[in-house]
Amino acid sequence: MAGEEEPHKVVVDTYALLAMAYGELGADAARLLQGIRRAG
Repeated sequence: MAGEEEPHKVVVDTYALLAMAYGELGADAARLLQGIRRAG
């Protein structure tokens, strides 16, 4: 349908998840992962 966005597919590396858990993730990457989390 017109005006609808196709869903985005995202692959998140385990290293990124661990870095987030340990507070070692950069600010831009943290915002991106939080956005993915909220959208799910």
